[in-house]
Order: sequence, then structure tokens, then C-alpha cells
Amino acid sequence: MASTLARANARATDHTTDFLPLKGIDHVEFWVGNAKQAAAYYRALWGFTPVAYAGLETGVRDRTSFVLIQNEIRFVFTAPLTPEGEIADHVRKHGDGVHDIAFAVDDAASAWRETTSRGARSALEPTELKGDKGILRRSAIHTYGEVIHSFVDRSDYRGTFAPGYHRIRNPAPAAAGQTLLEIDHCVGNVELGDMNRFVDFYRDVLGFSQLVHYDDKVIHTEYSALMSKVMTNGNGRIKFPINEPAAGKRKSQIQEFLDYYLDEGTQHIALRTTDIVGSVRALRERGVELAYRSRRSRSWGSRPTATRKATCSRSSPSRCRIARPSSLKSSSGTGRAALESAISRRSSRRSSASRRSAGTSDVGGDRAWARATLLEADARFRAVVAQREPFRDRLGPEETAAQFKRWFGDADVTELVSSSVEQVADRVRISYRIHEHEPDGWFVVEQQAFVTPGERGIAYMNLVCSGFRPVPD
Repeated sequence: MASTLARANARATDHTTDFLPLKGIDHVEFWVGNAKQAAAYYRALWGFTPVAYAGLETGVRDRTSFVLIQNEIRFVFTAPLTPEGEIADHVRKHGDGVHDIAFAVDDAASAWRETTSRGARSALEPTELKGDKGILRRSAIHTYGEVIHSFVDRSDYRGTFAPGYHRIRNPAPAAAGQTLLEIDHCVGNVELGDMNRFVDFYRDVLGFSQLVHYDDKVIHTEYSALMSKVMTNGNGRIKFPINEPAAGKRKSQIQEFLDYYLDEGTQHIALRTTDIVGSVRALRERGVELAYRSRRSRSWGSRPTATRKATCSRSSPSRCRIARPSSLKSSSGTGRAALESAISRRSSRRSSASRRSAGTSDVGGDRAWARATLLEADARFRAVVAQREPFRDRLGPEETAAQFKRWFGDADVTELVSSSVEQVADRVRISYRIHEHEPDGWFVVEQQAFVTPGERGIAYMNLVCSGFRPVPD
């Protein structure tokens, strides 16, 4: 690839042709081997509440389904009741996986006509499902692999989910302590050479626009690489990264997914949270196995993103990740979120030295770092460091960013090992420990900052730094 930077389109939603208004993701349906077990897992460990059920008791003879919700997230887990049929075949071939990423629309018939007239392959012609609570209208088209997109119109339906489902009146209590708000994005893994084909599909058939492009020099480790283009719809509420494998010393993680899933499919679903630290802590305390980038393996590479991620264990259907949104509004009432976002940005941003080693320039320089600090224009930054000249006094985002760049700018890998955020009267205390790899080895540094949030960001920061200490191999 000629370029090694992520190319972002900040005005992607301005470029969409919104002939297909999508209000958001209505639900995601997983086809699984055991729907009741999957529902229990997400209730007891992830805090989802079971709200509806379909099966033999409701007149459905070939499958059983549980509907679970948490804030704006709705998951459906469906399992076969017999060894024959499309659900059983799907589970036998792939294991648990995503079958349907459904969109909420005002007119399911119009959505089907618009997309099929532009080349989409129909999965379900416009259908009316009638029940005691009204009429639910649905249609569907195929996308990559065996995944479909349903169009769901609930304007004349007052039930919990759909006809054929009964409301669960007294569900077992769901776990608490996490903050999972909505689906942030759904990632599709496709074969080498298919990424641009499905980018064209989402642009031409669904009216999406490209939001950002990562090539294999951006998303890579020493052994594995991938390429990705992120598509978004007209209102920006739906985001679909499309990944394909890239050449590396070993097999790409995307190719591994394709080999084991035996087809193109949805690799993971990211869930948006405003409290990633608290949510991850609550999930881990309940026994959810969360995978982080390891200092040794670095299996997620040094991807430049504003999110920290946590992936649930293999025992759950497909994968679910917790993701911090890529941009957060900061005010005195949201200082904690802003600070956690700033730490996430610093911990995952590749350095100028790393970009130079990849053959590119330091695009944005100190200004790019300044934007990552979330400091107000007249913010004051003071630091005490374990050096011969211990005091640092900086004014404004660019001076402060230059200081952080001197600290972290020579690393080719920077990993956030741990962090904590706590309110101290009208200030916020945030501490974090970072491992980073430089040309002469691994180092660890711990910093603790006391911050005064302002109206639009950080107004004042006092920081104590341990100094960068070598880590024995």
C-alpha cells in the first residue's frame, strides 16, 4: 500500500445518499447451539434482561429464541429444536455466530425495494406479521457470508418484540455495575479481495459512506496484519468496519477467523460505554474472561484508536467487545469520561518514531497530540518528575502536548496496563501505569494527575511522574 496512515473522512455523513433512512440497529440475532444457556450467560454476567421468549410454548415448532435488552442494545439468541433445518446447519458449520443485523426503519417494503433494485439479493420479501399487539412489518437482504440485514417497521406494533414471542413477566435479576448503552459498531470479516466489493455494496445498495480507511501498515503486529474500511449510514448511527486479511510473517487474524468460521461473517460487536473502567471491573469480578493486549504477545498490535477494548470468552456467542466512543464531549459534569478518553488516546496512539519507521511523516505533529489531551485553550499543566530537573510548567494544549510527546513519542508500542479514576471534591484524580517499548527495550512509567475539569475540557492539571524505569526481560 502506498500510504501507511489511517485516512479519515470527517464529513462522511455529508456524502451519503440517504435514499434509505435507517433509524438505527433494531436488534442483532445470534444463531446458537443453546439459546437458554446463551441468554443465562448474558443475563448473569453481562447484565442483559430477558424480555421475550418464543418456542414450543408459543406455537413455534422449529426453534427457540430469547430476547434480551440493556439500554438501547437488543440481542436475540435462537437455537434449533431439531437436527435439520437452516439454523441447525448454520450452527453445525460455524458454531455460534451472528445471523441477522437488523435495521429499524419506517417502511420495510420501501427499504426492500430500494435495496433490491440496486442489486441486493433478497432474503425475505416484505412480510406482515400479525398478532394480538398489532402488525410488525419485516423484509431482509443478504450481505457477506450467511449474514442478513432485516428491515423492521414497528410503527403498528405494540408488543415486546414480535408476534410469536411472549413477554417474560418475572425475569431473573440481571447483573449490575456495568454501563453498556448501545451497539457502537459491527465488524465484518471478508476474504482477501472482497473488502472493496462490500464497501461498494454498502455504498451503492444501502447508501453508506466511507468514514475511515486503515491499511495494513496501521493495523498490524510483528506477525499479523489486516486492512479495514469503516462504512457509516446517513445519520452516523450505524458503523460497519469491513476487514480483509493482509500479508504478514504469519497468518492474519482475519484469515484465522475465515478458516475456523468456514465463511465470511461478523467477527465482533462493539458495545458503547461511558465508563469502560467500571464496566470492565464489574465484568471481570463476575468471571468474564477479558482479553487485553499482552506486553509479550501484543496480539492486537498498536492500532491507533480512541477505544480500549475487552473481548468476552469463547463460551459466549460470537464476540462482544466493550468500546469507548471515538469522541466524547467534555464538561465539568463529564470530566471523568474526558480523562479516561484522554488516557485511552495516549495509550494507543502510535508515535512519530513508529510512523517514521513505517516510512511516513509525523502528520499533525504537536497539534494532533494537543487534540488528544482534551485541554482547554488556556489550560495550565504542572508536573513533578523523578529527574535532575524535577519541575515542568506548561500553558495551553500545544505546550502540554509537546511535553507528553517528549515522554511517549519515541515508543513503537505503548500499552495502558492499568488505570483508575476517582472524584476528589471538585477535582478528579486519575492514575495510570503504562508499558512502552523503545529501541533500547521495555520501560514502565506510572503517573498520577489531579485535574480540574472546565466547561469544554481540562482546565488545570497537576501531575506526578515516577520516571521511566527499565523492565527486565
